[in-house]
Amino acid sequence: LSGDGDTLKFKEKACLYLDSHFISAVKVGGSDTLVFTPVDAKRNYPVFGISWTGAAMVCNYKSRRDGLTLCYDDSFVVNITNTGYRLPTEAEWEYVARGKRQGEVETLYPTGPILGATMANYTWDLSHPTVVRVGFFLANPFGVYDLAGNIWEWCSDYYGAQYYDSLFSSGTADNPVNIASASGLRVMRGGSYLDNAELLQTTRRAYSVPGTLSPAVGFRMVRRK
Repeated sequence: LSGDGDTLKFKEKACLYLDSHFISAVKVGGSDTLVFTPVDAKRNYPVFGISWTGAAMVCNYKSRRDGLTLCYDDSFVVNITNTGYRLPTEAEWEYVARGKRQGEVETLYPTGPILGATMANYTWDLSHPTVVRVGFFLANPFGVYDLAGNIWEWCSDYYGAQYYDSLFSSGTADNPVNIASASGLRVMRGGSYLDNAELLQTTRRAYSVPGTLSPAVGFRMVRRK
């Protein structure tokens, strides 16, 4: 990966408003046989080794299949107001990762204030030295699985170290998504089986070039309600 980025604390910076959206309970996996042709032994495992661009193309494919408006144009600029499938913005991802809980201590990890071997797949859990099947660990209060560990998740945003500092200078933000391509890097969230607990923190960001293919990177999809 290109870098492990920095940390964000949306709740301390400003009022953040997000429209309602659906998010897949699990990362996109090989069980979606209309998109992927999985090896049977890996049918219930998350898809990994997919680039940001590839993940966006899958989102558009599913949108066309379901008769929804595409969220990515030919240049892969995202329109989050369209009805189709897309990668979550990192603000949406963090909102879901917080799982209805309040306060920085309670939301230190997507699993809550603590992280342990029975809660997520990360490097200190030596019983799972590789990717595990989707839904292996318990869901968070929103019913979403594997927000901490297993594999990193691509977000729609470009990475910008100061993006939210400038955005929140007015104190509020509506549905933020960084579409400025100055860095050329895309955001990833959640950490992976290769990472220690620090990189699984709810506010931790990582980034990489959109063509990255890694066994520790995958994605999940969202769409508007």
